Amino acid sequence: MGPATYGPKEAVGAPDHPHRGQETITYILKGQMQHLDSHGHAGNLNPGDVQWMTAGAGVVHSEMPGDELFEKGGTLEGFQMWVNLPKEKKMTKPRYQELKSTEIPSSKSDDGQITVKVLAGKFKDTKAHIDTVTPIVYYDVFAEKSGEVSFDPGVKRLFVYVYR
Repeated sequence: MGPATYGPKEAVGAPDHPHRGQETITYILKGQMQHLDSHGHAGNLNPGDVQWMTAGAGVVHSEMPGDELFEKGGTLEGFQMWVNLPKEKKMTKPRYQELKSTEIPSSKSDDGQITVKVLAGKFKDTKAHIDTVTPIVYYDVFAEKSGEVSFDPGVKRLFVYVYR
C-alpha cells in the first residue's frame, strides 16, 4: 500500500468489500487505517501495528483512513499480503487479530546489529503472538549498522521484500 500522500479530506480508503477463503495481513508503516467488518470486529491501525484477518467462510469489511489522516492529510504506507487458505480450511470461521507495535515480539541477531520483529512464525526463541491458519513466517528486519543474520524459516515458500 502506497506510499501515497493525501491532502486534507482526500484519502478515500476501501469502503465495504467482501473476502472469502483467504487471510489478509496488513502491516502499517506510516499513517493510520481503520478496520470495520460484518462480524463486529473493529480496529485502528497506526505505524508498526499489524492486523490479521481470516476471512474464511466470508466477511465484508472496510479499510478507511484514520481520522487524523483523513482530516489533516498525510502519507499512508504499508504492506498487505493475501494468503489463499487450503481447500479444507476455506470455510474456517472468520476472525480478526490485531497487535499494536508495542505487542509485536522482537529478537536481535547474534551480533546484536539487526532487529527482527516477528509478526508471524518464529525466529530463534521468539514466537509471534498471531495465530495463523497456514504456517507462515513474517518478519520485519531492521539493520542499523552492517551485521549478519541467518534465517531458517522452516517453510517451503519464501518471499522477501526489501524497503527502507
